[in-house]
Amino acid sequence: MRISIKWNFFVISFAFVASLLFINAIVSKQRESGCGKMMSKDTKNTWEEKILGTNFITNKIRVRDILTILPNPDPIVNNIKPNRGILMLNASVAKRYMTRRKDFAVLRDQQKVDPPTSKAIKLIENLDEAWNLPDFFFAPDREKFGSGDNDGCYRPPKRREKWGMIIVVKSDVVNVDVRNAIRESWGSVSKIDEVSLEVVFLLAKAHSEQVQSKISTESDQYGDILQINLKESTGIYPDRSIAGMQWAVKHFPPNYLFTTVDESIAVNLGTVVEYLSYHVRQMPEVNGRGCMTSNIFPFLCGLSFRQHDIVSRDPKYPWSLSPELYPPEFLPPHCQGAFYSTSVSTCQLIVDAAMTSVRIPNDAVWITGILRQKLGLGPNTITGENVMVEDGDVPMLSALSGEVPKQIRFHWKMHRPGLKLRKVLIRFR
Repeated sequence: MRISIKWNFFVISFAFVASLLFINAIVSKQRESGCGKMMSKDTKNTWEEKILGTNFITNKIRVRDILTILPNPDPIVNNIKPNRGILMLNASVAKRYMTRRKDFAVLRDQQKVDPPTSKAIKLIENLDEAWNLPDFFFAPDREKFGSGDNDGCYRPPKRREKWGMIIVVKSDVVNVDVRNAIRESWGSVSKIDEVSLEVVFLLAKAHSEQVQSKISTESDQYGDILQINLKESTGIYPDRSIAGMQWAVKHFPPNYLFTTVDESIAVNLGTVVEYLSYHVRQMPEVNGRGCMTSNIFPFLCGLSFRQHDIVSRDPKYPWSLSPELYPPEFLPPHCQGAFYSTSVSTCQLIVDAAMTSVRIPNDAVWITGILRQKLGLGPNTITGENVMVEDGDVPMLSALSGEVPKQIRFHWKMHRPGLKLRKVLIRFR
């Protein structure tokens, strides 16, 4: 009887030890194949974990991170669901991404490959002489901020929920009805909770004296017109955009955010502020080593993030680029110009690089793609997160056509209920 008990104990002990060895072998095999790297606490410095983070603790992972690193995400991304403006994926779905070693191999290789702009010598070499920014016909009466304090490094406010933003609306000279609709709707909001907001309209010079006289009257009445001394045409878009950035650099603190938006975009301002607040909270403090790449506030694309658009060579197309000027077949990753955000500190870097660079007609490609890469800012300084998420049934951003003023007011009626639970200040004009 005693022998039987001892034998049973020996068998059970042997089985237990064997099972531990088997489990350990499986885990080791997973780590070698790459499947277990994200789950292991011993591999916190692996390349994948640096990019994606350890969000398995909450059983979720941000879609933004996956879209940023995967060049061609498959239809599985359709499983995304909005969560307070941040897109999330189920952990099981995310795991299938992380086990795709082929994709990770491609991504590692991409880190070693020079960006497309590096082959466009004429665009990345400095000019012998800097070009001059256009003067302003009209500009809001605002006290200047010391631009000497701006070294391009983003230093978050001590209280992350208390920040500010300058919104530059690109507007055609004749569209006074659109500007008035914005002033009566989302452009009337000067504060949401502890976030301060300011809106200006960026214009070129009118072709006729009659229209220019109306702009003068409009500027006197509202004080929100920022007009450059160049006549309106597609060719002056880069000058107009850089002039707007330079004005923001001179008049706002470096840790203010800078957003540029087309006048034909309906903005759900409450959701935009929530989305940008998330990124303000994520920015690291500047440590004793000085400004690192991680301290550069990224470009946050709005309506569209373009990763590898083919370059147009058609001379009839206004945004085409000749092979002599831009030899690569693909454009660098960039935002489309309808809506994108960054910080005033990043604007300082862009303006400095722009002044000694050859301009191209497409200002969004030039600023968020070519100049960004010329500065040596890598893929982590631009995000492909699609911010056209929905807050209930109300989109965050809507591209409008047709009767734009009427549609802006219509969208404002949908957006206002979302602000009822927030502390909101309205700018009376």
